[in-house]
Amino acid sequence: MTGHLNFFVDAINLTNAPLLHLVIEDNIIDDNDDDGIEIRLHSYSGETARCRISGNRITRNGEDGIQFIDYPDTSSRSYLVEGNLICNNAMAGIGLMDNGVTREDYRGAPVPEPIVLVNNTILGHRYGLTGGAGINSVNNIIVGSEFSGIRNLTGKAVLSHCLFFR
Repeated sequence: MTGHLNFFVDAINLTNAPLLHLVIEDNIIDDNDDDGIEIRLHSYSGETARCRISGNRITRNGEDGIQFIDYPDTSSRSYLVEGNLICNNAMAGIGLMDNGVTREDYRGAPVPEPIVLVNNTILGHRYGLTGGAGINSVNNIIVGSEFSGIRNLTGKAVLSHCLFFR
């Protein structure tokens, strides 16, 4: 998936059964009313569904740049979010919610699915990253957060070699 995406609600909404090897790469995702990318982690078992989100510019969306929405069951999914510019979205740069709730409230849900964040620039949000028990954040730049760069990392989350600046 490559291009300029502006659909006025969520530019990309991954709701249905997982695609086993999805790549969202080199897009401009801006000025949507809700999230730039919304990912719902419905129950799923089987071969691990892998999604790579890389090289995108995700800016000025009405809620989160990227939002992961978890459900009670753990699913066989993993995510690599790398080399993106996630900038000036209204709420969180990357927000994690649970129990199927889509309206961002900064709870920072302990989403257990593996989400690897590498070499991203997350700039100008209320919170840079909220939540995650399966987050592995390495070499990211998180700057200009109104309240905090990181909120509610839990479980086996890893935060390493990141730069934070108000």
